[in-house]
Amino acid sequence: MALTRGDVERAARLARIAIEDAEVDLVLVQLERIFGMIEEMRAVDVSAVEPMAHAQAVCARLREDLA
Repeated sequence: MALTRGDVERAARLARIAIEDAEVDLVLVQLERIFGMIEEMRAVDVSAVEPMAHAQAVCARLREDLA
């Protein structure tokens, strides 16, 4: 996905974030890196990975319950 300066300016306006003209190019590069990272993550095959509702096994207790 190729972003333009206009995309950055529009997103900033919609988010009500003031961005100076000098900052637009920097934000554009940062957003392109973020979207590139997202594309890398989407390319990973996770079809064999079971979905999780929590990052840690909820059934495993970390300590004894004292109550």
